[in-house]
This record gives sequence, structure tokens and C-alpha cells, in this order.
Amino acid sequence: ETPAKLDVLSVTVAVSETEIAYLQQATWVEKPARLFRRLLGETLRAQTGALVLDSDDTPLLAGKIVRGTLREMGYDATTSSVVVQYDAVVSIPDGEAIARRFEARESGILAEPGAVGDALNRTANTVAGEVAAWVAEAG
Repeated sequence: ETPAKLDVLSVTVAVSETEIAYLQQATWVEKPARLFRRLLGETLRAQTGALVLDSDDTPLLAGKIVRGTLREMGYDATTSSVVVQYDAVVSIPDGEAIARRFEARESGILAEPGAVGDALNRTANTVAGEVAAWVAEAG
């Protein structure tokens, strides 16, 4: 899941607490939620060796189900930083569900497509790695 401001192919820029814009000449190849979902799946596979099914309609019963909301994945003009924020929920077979928020920021980034893109890549990988480690420990 993701808020409407991230349900676009443009890189979001927080201009103020209540105003957003989009970084000129910077677009995603897919919407951020889908990109992060793929990154998280690949990171889980690589770090845990687990079978990761990237589908909501699988006929298999999963040992753990990971879902969440990508809250932020963009540029903050007020602090010259990029931010990736993800609220994760893990459901385990005994019916228990646990939740945690993950966030990575990188400051001192110029509002240029290349610099923002590189920093978003690093922060998204940081968050995905932290989520994968947490999921491996859960349940």
C-alpha cells in the first residue's frame, strides 16, 4: 500500500509540511510501491534463503506473511535529504502479527535527478535490509 502522493511515476518532493511537488526530469520506471515490493522480495530471498512469493493470490500457505505501507520514498526539500519510510507487518502461523516502522534518510543531497536517484537507491536498500533482518528474527 502507499499514499496517493506516491502512486505516480514522478519523484515526490516535500516542499513544506502541506505541499508537495515533483522533481523535474526524474521519473520512476514503475510506481515506488511496486519497486519497493520487488526490492524487499529480492532482499528477503538473498538474506534469508526463504521462498518468497510475490503474489496476493498464491494457493500455498505461507509460514510468514509480510505486508506493509510505503509511507515515504522521495526528496525532502526542507532538509535537502531523501527519505524512505516503510511500515511493515509480519503475520506468523500462530496468528500473531507484529508491526514496526523502518526509515532511512540521507542528508546533503542536491535536488538533481542523478543525486536524488542514487540516494534513494541507497536508502531503499538500507530499509529493505533492515526489514529482511527483522522478518528473519520474527516468530
